[in-house]
Amino acid sequence: MSFFHGAVRPRRVWDYATLGKGNDQHGPGWYFTSDKGDAYKYAAPDKQNPDPEYPNGGYIHKCRLIIDDEVYGNIVPNEEDGWEERYGDRILKMIQQAPNYEDNMTDWDEDLACATHAAFDAIIDGCSGPFDCLQQLWRDHYFGEEEAWAQKIIELFDWDCGMPPAFANGVQHVVVWNPQVIVMEEMIPYTPSDGE
Repeated sequence: MSFFHGAVRPRRVWDYATLGKGNDQHGPGWYFTSDKGDAYKYAAPDKQNPDPEYPNGGYIHKCRLIIDDEVYGNIVPNEEDGWEERYGDRILKMIQQAPNYEDNMTDWDEDLACATHAAFDAIIDGCSGPFDCLQQLWRDHYFGEEEAWAQKIIELFDWDCGMPPAFANGVQHVVVWNPQVIVMEEMIPYTPSDGE
């Protein structure tokens, strides 16, 4: 199945430096949609602040995503019974391996062990499932360190992307953290009539 990514500028490389630079409703990542019209909104020109190189709009990137949604494979599950026990050790490692771990912990407690426990408990108690948990880990421990966050998800959980629940109209979004699962099929120039 093909997915679509809309952007004002053409994207030939999926570079970690671009993570966390957009309106990331589900945390940092490259956002794809099953609906081409949905992607057109993101390729449309910004009328208030037009891009000088692309004043008439950008591109829809039609891509194949190498994902396995049958058995979760490389996709983070949205909700799952027992997720706290199943992923707890990896969540704790992700906190402890954050780039600014010791500095971050001073927000929780002066004692590092107590702070780590408090940070871990806050993630477990405040999240509804693994996908939500990853977003909270980013906000609390990896904000500004999006590449490190994405690479830790891949390393510790073996997840390349997340798939929020589909919209009522059936449109499915996918948030990708691993650029290696993105296979470009076609770059389609934005035309206003196609997005309507």
